[in-house]
Amino acid sequence: MGLSVARGRITKFQKNGQVSAMDHKFTGEEPTWEDANELNDAEFDIKLIRAFGFYNYYLESGDLAPLVKDFMKSHGFTTHEAAQAKSLCRFAEIFVIARILRCATRGLKLSHNRIPTPSKMKLDIRRALGQINYVAPAEDDAASPIVRKHKPNPQALMEAAVNEKIIGPLDKMMDLWIASGEEKIPRIKLLDSLKNAQVPGPAIRHVVAWIRKHHDEMMIAFKEDDTQLEEGYSYLSQKGLKQRLLVLQHMLKEVDQYKAEKKATKKKRVPKTKTLDQQVKHLKFQPTSKEYKLTSVPPTRVPGAVHLYTFNTKYRTLTVFHAKDHDGITIKGTTIKDFDEATSYSIGLRKPGEILPKVIAKKPAQIEKIVGLLSGKKRSASARINENTIILRSLDK
Repeated sequence: MGLSVARGRITKFQKNGQVSAMDHKFTGEEPTWEDANELNDAEFDIKLIRAFGFYNYYLESGDLAPLVKDFMKSHGFTTHEAAQAKSLCRFAEIFVIARILRCATRGLKLSHNRIPTPSKMKLDIRRALGQINYVAPAEDDAASPIVRKHKPNPQALMEAAVNEKIIGPLDKMMDLWIASGEEKIPRIKLLDSLKNAQVPGPAIRHVVAWIRKHHDEMMIAFKEDDTQLEEGYSYLSQKGLKQRLLVLQHMLKEVDQYKAEKKATKKKRVPKTKTLDQQVKHLKFQPTSKEYKLTSVPPTRVPGAVHLYTFNTKYRTLTVFHAKDHDGITIKGTTIKDFDEATSYSIGLRKPGEILPKVIAKKPAQIEKIVGLLSGKKRSASARINENTIILRSLDK
């Protein structure tokens, strides 16, 4: 990056306010815009891209923050909001505005139809402000002072970090591609950059979106499907476009490799073991039945049971659950889980008063013999427990 040295310190601007272009043989001097109205759309777009590349090469986002701050002050933002200009410039869309405002100091009119209008700039800044700060509601107490707590938005901070560590270098690479023309183009090792920045999974989509945007534009220009894009990339031959497309396609493969490595090293989430009380918290059952002289066993005995017997007092239905393994039955909400559907069943009882005492007293094998003598037909066990269900018995072996 080219910098000037004045009295032992490094400065990025000359005394006349112009950017110090130490590498002007490569980048040219800072552009001026007196001829903006004489350029056609394609010429204007190419010049603007090169201007952005110039500022990316010599300046950091914070160097242009004073211009954003002045713009905010003159367009209805509060002093407190304007003071956050440097933080705002970390967002890619606000850094675009900052570079346009710099061009405006060099003769570009903000009313030009190829750049965002001041109203659009205000809207983008307002949205970015909303992402930076969360304003907590003040307590409804007239005696206490109104305190507004600003909490950073994690999603916005994550996006800003990716813009700074990944998207920013990619933008600089793209600017160097424009300046390189048909020569060998510089590239970055995206996989290493992603690893060094430790980009979290949800933020990878911003990187993919950047690559796909430029790849798709170049592909359309390469296939000559859009005259406007064709004209915009007219400074490149088919060979130059193909060279860049191959690099962008390789970058997408690097992103896929990073995602695969990240997934492979991701720690598996171990679910917390719930206490018995937590497991049966939402279980609905009938504690007692005067009609059948029955009392439910404590519901905390259901989780872990190998054999479970319930009786629906409304429909006179006995349900027998056998666990599918030695870990026993579990409960989720009001539903019995992890029972063997092949051996578990429900059956209607014509004489509950005779059968239920035996179910409560006998062993599982004896109960099966008793049920086998009944004339009723077995059907699939109903896993739902409700307020009409007596929990007759629970056995853990």
